[in-house]
Amino acid sequence: MLTQRPDFFLERGIQRPCSNIPRETEVLVVGAGPAGSTAALHLAKQGYQVLLLDRYPFPRDKVCGDGLLTDAFPLMERAGILTQVRSLAHISTEAICYSPRLTEVRVPMELWGLQRHHLDSLLAQSAQQNGALFCQGKVLRVQQDAPMNLGMLCWVEDLPWPIHTQILLLATGAQLGLARQIGLLSGARPTGAGIRCYVRSKKILSHPVFSYERDMGPGYGWMFPLGDGLYNVGCGVSFRTDLGPRRNLREAFRDFVQHAPAVKEVINEQVERTSLLGAMMRCGLQGLTLRNESAALALGDTLGAALPFSGEGVSKAMLTGEIGAVCSHEALETRRIDPLLQYPDRIQAYLGPQCRSYQVLENLIAKPWLSEVGAHIANRSVTVRRVMTKIVAQELDPLYVLNARNILRYLRSKI
Repeated sequence: MLTQRPDFFLERGIQRPCSNIPRETEVLVVGAGPAGSTAALHLAKQGYQVLLLDRYPFPRDKVCGDGLLTDAFPLMERAGILTQVRSLAHISTEAICYSPRLTEVRVPMELWGLQRHHLDSLLAQSAQQNGALFCQGKVLRVQQDAPMNLGMLCWVEDLPWPIHTQILLLATGAQLGLARQIGLLSGARPTGAGIRCYVRSKKILSHPVFSYERDMGPGYGWMFPLGDGLYNVGCGVSFRTDLGPRRNLREAFRDFVQHAPAVKEVINEQVERTSLLGAMMRCGLQGLTLRNESAALALGDTLGAALPFSGEGVSKAMLTGEIGAVCSHEALETRRIDPLLQYPDRIQAYLGPQCRSYQVLENLIAKPWLSEVGAHIANRSVTVRRVMTKIVAQELDPLYVLNARNILRYLRSKI
């Protein structure tokens, strides 16, 4: 794998073998991505016995865009890794966007590029430093210990006995088997898919690229610089047939790298390139029913927390980890399951309105003519470009901008 900052190595051996796994723990977190590690570190910081498991040895590769927006910064600061992330990431302050007809728009945007194997390792290490036990282990089966009470049983590969935990937090990403075993999720179908590769090129470009060209169909392409001529290049497409016919992912990727001018320059001077890797995506809590009658919660991508329109999932995963940690703390403190039963409502309160707003934006962006008009207006207006920046950075609700009264107010100010 092409790696960013090969001079940086995390402490090896932070992940213990499964032989170190105890028979009992207060909280078992399955999956050491942004959601799982965030929950583990906040609970461990409060003094709870936390076991964090991941089926793969760390550091491990992860299919992701590797882009961090400003809404992730407070979450990383609370996790204690912001300074380290800043020192490792490639920091961009402007982005290049292409419309369906490849009209170029440059917008101010702060984006940090950091490969996920670095980010996930930093979070897992922070969880361990706060007191969590971090082990490698594959959970095969989970079972409720007693209805409507704290207590879960978990069977791990190569362990002859089950682990007893008061609370189980599932942060297994697109792998939903464990959540379905206990009836935690239903209707959790993928809403899209993405693929990406890493490219090392002689062409140095410091700005991320987003392309919504017509041939991409309902989706977009991206290129995130990671420093020293290394780039994450990929594309994502929506499975929503109401936005247009579904594109073949590899064909969409090929069109993206051949048509987007800035990306084409980088590809033409590439010296090394990894194979394409892909993953299914679930965004916006769509088609997802949260039924929580056990001492188990689903976090991050397991509950489809990524944002529609952009597919941005790191900050949303970390937020669900924080919410899951709060509910778990309240349940352990009171020795009652009630705070866990409130988790779905809290998730909807925090993420529901934002997901609905960005779903509307996704619907609009999927109309090529409207995207083209927006690109031409943005090139003539600094204000519009600033608004675009705030929407992408999740600092401004798209529905507020798209309100007819606010649009009229803006047009009158320009007359």
